[in-house]
Amino acid sequence: MSGGYVVNVGDFSGVHSGVVFGVSNTISSIGGFCAPYLTGFITKNKTTGEWKIALMLYAASFLISAVAFSFLARGETESWARDDVHDEKINYDVDANKELMEIKASTVAPQTPVA
Repeated sequence: MSGGYVVNVGDFSGVHSGVVFGVSNTISSIGGFCAPYLTGFITKNKTTGEWKIALMLYAASFLISAVAFSFLARGETESWARDDVHDEKINYDVDANKELMEIKASTVAPQTPVA
């Protein structure tokens, strides 16, 4: 189970949630890829002060991301993510199809129970 953007992707992207999740996951992986290199650059001498800078920088990036998500994220499906096919009403004449339905129903063989 997860929270945050993982759940929100399905809420706002509808039928395109797979593509949107793939793109957002790829972009969010960039930070995890760059963090070790940035940490190595900041902590060249491995002092406590350098580690404080690195950890405060990462904490600030998480805090800024959380605040931005809290204020900018919405849970409504976007207009581009709706599947309009399901919104169409299917109208058909029941009387015209009644004979066809009766024929189909009579051709179905009764099922025998398996012993």
